[in-house]
Amino acid sequence: MTVFSDILRAHGITAKSFIAYGEPSLTGAGFSALQDGAELYAQMGFLIYPYQDMSDGYSSAINDIYAAFSSLGGGVIGGVTGWGYTTGMQFDCAAKYPDEQEYYLIAGALVKATSYGIPGIVQESPLYLAEWVKQYAAMDAGLGLDKVLGISGWPASDHGVNYAGAQGANGGHNMKTYTRYVNSPLTDSTGLGFYSRDVSSDGAHVGDGTPCLLWGLREQSDTAFTGQTTVTVTGAGSSATYSGGIIPTVAMANDVTTYHRASSFVNYYATAGDATIELTLLQMVQAKGLGAMARTAIPLDIVANLPAYYGSPVVDIGTDPSNAYAVMQSRGGGIAGVPYFNWANGSDNSSNPGQSEQVGIATSETVLNFFLNGVPYLSNLDFFDVDTEIEELEAQAAATSWPHFSSLWKQIPVGGWFGNEQNVLHVLTIDHYSSVPQTWSALGLICRQWATDSYASLSGWDLSQFQVLLGLPAYGQDLTYAQDMAQLRDAVNAGTNLILWSYPSEATDLTGQGTTAIPIPYGHPITQPYAEDDLNTGMPNGYGTINQYGAGKVIVLPENRYGDGFGANGQGSSDSLASGLAWLTMNAILWAGGQPTPAMWLPKYVQRTSWANPNMGPNDQGQYSGVGIHLIGPKNGGKTLLLSNSQTVAQQVAFDLDAAFFGFPWNYVLRDANTGQVISGTSSPVSINVTIPALDWMVFVQQSVPITTSVQLSARAH
Repeated sequence: MTVFSDILRAHGITAKSFIAYGEPSLTGAGFSALQDGAELYAQMGFLIYPYQDMSDGYSSAINDIYAAFSSLGGGVIGGVTGWGYTTGMQFDCAAKYPDEQEYYLIAGALVKATSYGIPGIVQESPLYLAEWVKQYAAMDAGLGLDKVLGISGWPASDHGVNYAGAQGANGGHNMKTYTRYVNSPLTDSTGLGFYSRDVSSDGAHVGDGTPCLLWGLREQSDTAFTGQTTVTVTGAGSSATYSGGIIPTVAMANDVTTYHRASSFVNYYATAGDATIELTLLQMVQAKGLGAMARTAIPLDIVANLPAYYGSPVVDIGTDPSNAYAVMQSRGGGIAGVPYFNWANGSDNSSNPGQSEQVGIATSETVLNFFLNGVPYLSNLDFFDVDTEIEELEAQAAATSWPHFSSLWKQIPVGGWFGNEQNVLHVLTIDHYSSVPQTWSALGLICRQWATDSYASLSGWDLSQFQVLLGLPAYGQDLTYAQDMAQLRDAVNAGTNLILWSYPSEATDLTGQGTTAIPIPYGHPITQPYAEDDLNTGMPNGYGTINQYGAGKVIVLPENRYGDGFGANGQGSSDSLASGLAWLTMNAILWAGGQPTPAMWLPKYVQRTSWANPNMGPNDQGQYSGVGIHLIGPKNGGKTLLLSNSQTVAQQVAFDLDAAFFGFPWNYVLRDANTGQVISGTSSPVSINVTIPALDWMVFVQQSVPITTSVQLSARAH
């Protein structure tokens, strides 16, 4: 399933890495040779370089960068124009195409758009797209697009990064643009044309009913407008006619600014123009046959308006782990969300807690937090965006734990979580806190994950594609609750199975509480392989119930408290795999999805494991344990078990994996890249019983040949 890993492997990149965000220099700080700078970056785990300095078009400099990084097991991504809608300053386009000149509305007047004294054209112009196609054709001739990983839509530092005009100007004004905007064939997710979002069928503004000054442009051609003079408007409304130049009247520009700019002109039409550039260039690279990805900062709801782009391997540059995880869940991993982290660029802005603009360099604490509470819970990703400058790289390496963790990260072969890789069991989580990776990412061990906020509408979700649903729409919070519950009931009635952790009064027909629900008996696959006495101690109120609802089943596994298990109770934090209920939930998911149970289990059933956070939160609520458990890789191939511990004391972690379910060979050998510890055996289960050092990782990489063991962990009897 992991298209991103497939793309990387096709280009010879086999290890997890970091993207050198922000286009750092590869020379300086004593590194006069480009190769030396590239080697320093590779040593720190940076194998992917987004070549973005294409302000003046294709340059053979990218050939040298490709040669350096490919010799180190890495690669390059081609550059693209800025994100969102920026003025087209590149390639001397304003001189080539004066009728595409962009105008800014400033203090009630329209003036030529410039940036650093360079005039620019409207970025959604078809002619601007044609110029970018020329540059990629030149790159193909000079380097070969088959050598490029894809496209990277983030501008070089000398160009604006704001929507509708460089440096945040009120831009995009040009009669050709207005005409293309009004007549654009693109629609939003509701099926409305961009301009149609803002006007009624008689040409009045939806907001206040006043006539729209662009209404007469319907079915016009943009070829009608030439010359850098102000357009002449005759008549009004649907009878208006236009003649003359490309400069709108100030009244028209104010109309766009007041009624259309935020709602559709910038946020939909103009930005979709930038997305069209990215899609076109991506398709040029994809045509070479090795596969390619698009690294974009365009909002995904805009990308979704171009189905061909939204269906491509898109890497969305996120802001934090929760945002990135939610992106992954929105498409089941079909789109990757990558959080931005500033490690070593003091002159840039920062995403690091407690730091302000222009103080971007990360402290040792923020680096440790990134690796302990971020990276493991997004280890389905093959790379992260990290901001650096070569002048600060060595000092930051000496001052932080980056070299230690990056050396472990690059020991992991590319690939996603086992459950996502398998793409067999499709599960949708419905929970307000579903984007918290520390709670929910553990499900990636056994299934492919999707998720949606329980406060949001289920409209647009095809529930029939899932074997299992976890949770319900939130009563009193979901504005379309009645419709969403009806949709969910229909899905369960048709055969989708539902798992809950309580008996909500508004869903008694689903749960069958007190009527048709049947108690889960000891010995049921959900209870395996635990001893009855241990289950009775851990679940004193019973193991739960199963209710047949049409062709589907509703399974309720009663929680003991807030935050028990995966904590889908509106409280946020949870024990996750530090509680027995989460392990039973995985059994229930597998059973409901027609898979054998158990796939993984605790040596003894307990309400809370030895590594659970002893500090219970409000309402006696389970909390994030700081211990992460993730299995990366395909069934038929090498796997990596990543164990992380953000607690300040070492934690003993013990559990078993079914060798057949996870595809381990009969003579498995796993070696920790950190401590050298080895787990090996010749039968199922694969028994894990290790002590994770404080504030550290263990990275057990499956070995292809027997090795001498320093520690032997034998399988336990059950």
